[in-house]
Amino acid sequence: VLIGASLVIFIGGIITEGKLTLQTDPVQWVNQHSQNRKDVATLEKRTGASSELGIFVTAKERDELFTDKTMDWMEGFTADSMECYPNKLLVASSILTPLSDLVDLKGASNFVPTGDQVKAAYEAAPDSVKDFTVSKGDPAFNILFITKPGDLESRSVMIDDMREKLDTSGDTGNKPPTGVAATPSGLAVVGTGLLKNLESNRVQLTYLSIFLVFAFLTIRLRSLVRSLLSLVPVLIAVGMSSLVAFVFSLKLSPMTAVG
Repeated sequence: VLIGASLVIFIGGIITEGKLTLQTDPVQWVNQHSQNRKDVATLEKRTGASSELGIFVTAKERDELFTDKTMDWMEGFTADSMECYPNKLLVASSILTPLSDLVDLKGASNFVPTGDQVKAAYEAAPDSVKDFTVSKGDPAFNILFITKPGDLESRSVMIDDMREKLDTSGDTGNKPPTGVAATPSGLAVVGTGLLKNLESNRVQLTYLSIFLVFAFLTIRLRSLVRSLLSLVPVLIAVGMSSLVAFVFSLKLSPMTAVG
């Protein structure tokens, strides 16, 4: 009876597995009544900030980072990103912004500081600012966007769009100048990557896990029958968890999905 029930429940769980959804808002993964969650909610409400998205900019030589072309590209990419994603991005900062913000006046024409001016400002900055903006090792710096509260799914759309623009030249793209490369990075990218991998491979992970357990038990117990019998409670648990989540319309956290 248990063997038959385990197969029915497992098959039912597999059928509904693909219909389950992941909770894509990281702050929903924790106890909503805890003090930490309440503190985060207060912080988000008062600042409008949630996480960060970095654009990692690299070049073969440091001087290539401080050219007029690089500064023009950085100004254009930053302004375009803030204009295209007003509901997702709160503010942007980089090695350029201390100078460019000084002359950003309402009604005035846009002025982009030269590469030499930005380099001079960088060299005059405190060490803490230097460490935060430009790498001491390989030539690289960050454009840092503070993101507004939101789920990983919507951020994923923004990041994919940014990647496409960074690879596209012309009026529709924001490809950096020759010798300079840029790619999204930071917590937002890690989170969206995790979400995509789980969504695309969750069912396969279930099959693979059960197979590995079966293979281990077969070797350990030296019996095919014992191994199959040992999988009965496993199949019931795996199938039942999916069925319960489906019936009650529960969203899975990444830890729940992996578990």
